[in-house]
Parts: sequence; structure tokens; C-alpha cells
Amino acid sequence: MDIPSPSTDLFRHLDFVQNFVGPDYLPVNYRDILKKINTRDEFIEIESDRNHPLWWFMPPILYDIFDCQTNYPWIEKNISSKSSIIVIPPTFESINPRITAELSEIGLNTTVTHRLFTTRFTALLYGGYPWFEAYLRVIKVNCLDSRNCIVLKVSSDEHNVPETLELFKRKRRHYFGNPIQLACADLPYSGLVRPFHIPSIFETSRHSLAAELKPI
Repeated sequence: MDIPSPSTDLFRHLDFVQNFVGPDYLPVNYRDILKKINTRDEFIEIESDRNHPLWWFMPPILYDIFDCQTNYPWIEKNISSKSSIIVIPPTFESINPRITAELSEIGLNTTVTHRLFTTRFTALLYGGYPWFEAYLRVIKVNCLDSRNCIVLKVSSDEHNVPETLELFKRKRRHYFGNPIQLACADLPYSGLVRPFHIPSIFETSRHSLAAELKPI
């Protein structure tokens, strides 16, 4: 076995998100499937198969197993570099013109789309991570659930879009307004909704696909 075992916390987080996504995205027997994985090569095979039962939640699974890392060069080599998304949650829509202008300045094209900020959508973005329960709580308390949000489709023929957006996020995350916060004394994290969400390189394909799903 060349990988660590998943933590008990991971199973608890995945059990929680399963309530919001259902078996189509995380099957009831996911624990049995995950416990049988022993090598990185098996994760690479899962990454290449969108129909695999664990595909949707590979990012939080690897985050847990590989000590909170978010980038995995050994598995990211085949990820498309030409597109990604940015999600602007409800109440932050006014930042859209400025963020679009800044992306244009660094050579990225954007198309503005809209969708509902549903629980299933946020669960497919953040579910399985240790902060998702607090995130869901702050959404409910502030009545953000099922309101309209903006999804920017970002593309470029010249730049590696996921990498460029990650750099943009690191440099500009704190310049578009204050996040919505909620103290959660019974949880390890406080609830935090930032003005925009940019997926990691490894999250990109999943979050882009989640944004295209019909809201339920």
C-alpha cells in the first residue's frame, strides 16, 4: 500500500454530504469502494472515468489522504488547461464587472451565465471537505440557498486557465469585499462565504460540470 488510509473524519464528512447529493453522485457503498484503493495508480484510473462511483468526490478524498494538499501533479497532467469557471454567490453579484475586467486584462475571456445557488450545487463544490457543514449553515442562516448566482465561464487559447485563475485567486481574493461569516461553536470551522469561488486545478472539471447541471 503506497497511500495512507482515509481518516474517520473523511467518512463522517462524506456521510454528511451524501444526504444532499444522493447515490447518483456518491453511492451508499462508497466506504467499501474507497477502502479497497491501495495505490496512486488506482486514483489515476478513477480520474479518467467520470462514471466511477468516487469520481465526483475525489478532491476531498485526496485532500484528506494526502495531508490537506490541494494540488496533485501526478494526477493533474491530463486536465484541460483551456477553461474553468468562477462562481459569484448571491449578494456578491455587483463584483462581476470588476472581476470580468481584471480577467480581461490578464488575457482571459469570460461569458456570464446564471444559475440557482442550490444545496446540491454547493454540495458538489464543497461537500466532503471539513468546512462544508459550516458553509451550508451560513448559507441557510443568510437565506442564500436557491437564489440566483453568477457563473463566469472562463477560457483562453493562450493561457493555462486553471493555473492562471489560481494565481489570480491568491493575489486578489481579499480585494472584492468582505466575506459573509458565521461563528459555529459546535463545528471545527466557522461558516465563510467569499465573494467568489475559483476551483483548484484538480477541482476544475467537476465544478465546471456541476455548474451545468439542472438545478434541483
